[in-house]
Amino acid sequence: MKLKKNVFARLGGEWNDYKFVVEDYVAAGDKVFAYGTYSGTYKASGTFFTARVAHLWILNDGKIKSFEQFVDSKMVMDAM
Repeated sequence: MKLKKNVFARLGGEWNDYKFVVEDYVAAGDKVFAYGTYSGTYKASGTFFTARVAHLWILNDGKIKSFEQFVDSKMVMDAM
């Protein structure tokens, strides 16, 4: 799995108080699903947003094999 190395630096550089509040986790076999809400304020516009989000991790021998993110990206784009 290849991660973008600067994702957290970019979030910190472009957003104030960007966070993911997890409501719950669901695990089944080699899959872990977390869902909740992203929120933050885009620095350039000063606009606050909230968006529903889900993360899906696929594991292999206890290590992350893949990751998918599902988010209401319209809410994010509207803030930007």
